[in-house]
Amino acid sequence: MYRFSFLLIVVVILFSQITYSQSAIAVEIKTNVNTIDCEVAAASIHTSRGNLSKGYTISIPVEQLGCPDGVTKDLIKHLNAKEYPNIKFTVCDIEYDIDNKTHPKTLKVDVQVADKVVTYSFNVVVASISDEEYITGTLGLQLAHFNIEPPTKMLGLVKVKDRINISFSLPIAS
Repeated sequence: MYRFSFLLIVVVILFSQITYSQSAIAVEIKTNVNTIDCEVAAASIHTSRGNLSKGYTISIPVEQLGCPDGVTKDLIKHLNAKEYPNIKFTVCDIEYDIDNKTHPKTLKVDVQVADKVVTYSFNVVVASISDEEYITGTLGLQLAHFNIEPPTKMLGLVKVKDRINISFSLPIAS
């Protein structure tokens, strides 16, 4: 319970710094040496039209992950982006807040990376800014779930951890 509360506070603090006029997606990749932060440009995020509902899809071009130091080039290779250029998230189910039936509390999504699809469930928060509602959250993906071995660099001295965190802020209605 304390871990969830801490995560919720961190997510709210992180996203309170974002300009809510645009969608935002950030990818965090940890290694045994440092943390690599990638930001997806709002113009690169493709979503389904309409309200957040079952079947709503978010698509992110791997080439647009915006990682520093040649990391994007490595991701293109490891995620087989030549054949599968997008990471796709499709909403399978939505659990709504008991007090506010229009606010999602938990999302269940199918995540497609390359040719593999894995289903994840995670908590989300709804933020209302300037009469617009945004859904925010963080999804932790395990590379092993997608049959991707965490890459290494410098003859194995730098190793990517198996978990990649994707934080987002997306409008509930478009």
